[in-house]
Formats: sequence, C-alpha cells, structure tokens
Amino acid sequence: QKYVELIPNNKRAYNNLGHTYNKLEKYDTAIGCFERVIELDSSYAFTYNNIGYNYTMLKKYVASIPYFKIAIEKDSAYIWPYYNLSAVYTKLDDYEKAKEWSYKTLNLDPNHFLTYYNLACIGLLENNKKEALTNFEKAFEFGFDDDEWINNDPDLDNIRNTRKFKSLMKKYFKR
Repeated sequence: QKYVELIPNNKRAYNNLGHTYNKLEKYDTAIGCFERVIELDSSYAFTYNNIGYNYTMLKKYVASIPYFKIAIEKDSAYIWPYYNLSAVYTKLDDYEKAKEWSYKTLNLDPNHFLTYYNLACIGLLENNKKEALTNFEKAFEFGFDDDEWINNDPDLDNIRNTRKFKSLMKKYFKR
C-alpha cells in the first residue's frame, strides 16, 4: 500500500497489491487494484484474468466471463483464462460450454490435470461415471494429487465410494 502511495502510477505495485488483497480474500479491493493496472496499461492479459478470477471468488460468474475472454484476446497462449472459463461455465451448469473451454485448454496443454479434473466433475454432473473415471485417471496421471480436495469435493459424492473410484485412489494415492 505504501509503495502505491509513493509511486501512484506504478502498474507492478498495483498488481502486487491486488494479489495481496486476493490472498486476504478482499476480492472487491483486489479488483479495484487490477482495474487500476488496466488504466495504466491495458495490454496485460494476466490482469484481466486476475479480475475475472476475483469475480469468481465473489461468485459473480457471469461478470467474470468478459474478463477471461479479453485475457485470451490479449494473449491467446495464456492457458488460465481458458481453464477459468471452463470452471465458470461448469458453475453456471452450462456443461457444453464448459467442455468446449476445457478442450481449448487441453489444446494448449494436453497434460493440464485441473482441466481433466473439471471434465471428470462435468461427467459426474451429467451422470456419466465412465467418462468421469476416465478423466479422473488422466487428472491423477498428470499430477492432480490433492486427496484432501477429493475427499471433500461434493461433486464426487456419488462416485467416491464406488469400487472403481476406490481402485483409482489406491493406484495413485498411497494410503
């Protein structure tokens, strides 16, 4: 905060301050900092993604969408806005768009384990356990290793205790 006061036109200072407010879960304030970065330099794709992400943390999913799309316009190789759009559309129960953005993410990074995890959750939400298991296995194979998340994610309630899912967990997580 002090640095921003001393040098009020420093985009890096506002960017760093925005990240700090994000970590403190002060998402509205973080958005304000990132908006100031855009006022100073509108070419920075990461900033648009950061604004979108903070809107998702506020559960303002529809508001986040244009920011992720602008981030992609600014840098089409930047993977996070693609992934974030897939997650947003999943939250909005628009599974077709969620899958579309997931596949775009995988075109940039075929090993993106969070995208496979999201596709697995979409499979469960669409009651397609076979597709879900296939995508969970890919997520685990490519590095998803947060078994605490898996044990607490409500999307997994209808598969967590199945024989096939337990077998996957045993294969990838030492218990």
